[in-house]
Formats: sequence, structure tokens, C-alpha cells
Amino acid sequence: MAQIIWDGNKNWENVWDGNQPWDREIAKKSIPEKAQVDEFIFDLWFMPLSFIIGFFVAMPLHEFLHAICYPKGEKVYIGVSVKQLRAYAASSAALSRGRYIMMSLAPMIPGILSLAVFLACPITMKWLMTICVVTSFMGLISPSPDYMDVIILLRKVPKGAMIQATENGLVWYL
Repeated sequence: MAQIIWDGNKNWENVWDGNQPWDREIAKKSIPEKAQVDEFIFDLWFMPLSFIIGFFVAMPLHEFLHAICYPKGEKVYIGVSVKQLRAYAASSAALSRGRYIMMSLAPMIPGILSLAVFLACPITMKWLMTICVVTSFMGLISPSPDYMDVIILLRKVPKGAMIQATENGLVWYL
């Protein structure tokens, strides 16, 4: 195991000021001539496009993925509130516990796919890496309230129960 040295509370500007013990230790190291310098892996010019994709494509897609999990014949209303940067999927249909969990977790799919593309992407395609990392974060963070619902359902709702969304939150019954 490495020797870990607690260095205390420092002013952040001093951490990389060139006068720290690790700076002196690094200066003594022999770095091979063929060593390469790391470069920033993102193209910041594509950040705005990433957020536009995240909000105006991924938000409705998120709600659509909720909606397709409802049984055939049920009505599911989906839409957006651009002013509040929010979206919704609403239905009067009751779902089984398992189906409700599946419906809650379905919007993770685009985030997982974006993350997979990011991980497989060649470093030379910085524009794509930028778009994928931002949309993957948005795609995996945006279902946070849905994750909370799943945790509550797993802890408090018995198998075989039906879950119904109401204006006062979720209710369940056997």
C-alpha cells in the first residue's frame, strides 16, 4: 500500500504552486523522452450543442420511454414545460409493482447508451466524446426522482401490488 501522508487544510492556490514536497519529488523523477503529454479530451465548442440535445431531445425522449411502458390501450399524456425546463408523463393507469419499476428505470437507457458510445469512442473524436459525456450525465441524472420512487417501492410496496399516481403522490393497493 502507498504511504499516505495527511497534508492538512491548505489554500488551493498553494497546492499547485510548485513549492510543495511532491513538486520537488516530481522534479527528481526521470521522464522518458518518448513520454506524451495528456491533452484535454473534450471539445468545449460542442458543449452548447450537448445541452441543447440533452434538453430538447433527451427530455421528451425520457418521457416517451416512460410512456411506452404502459399497457396497450392506456392513455399516457407526455409534454414539456420549456419555461421551467421540465417534462412530464401522466396517466390514470395503475401499474403492477414490477411494471412501475420498469417504467421508472426505462429513461436510463439513453444515458447508458451515451456512456457506452463515450467509452468506445476514439480519443480523436473529441466532438462526439463531448456530446456523449454531457448527454450521458443528463440521461443518468434526470431519472433521479424515478430512482427514488423505485427505492421506496422496493422497500415499502409488497409484490403483487398495483401502483397508482395521484395528485398527492403514489398510492398502492393489493
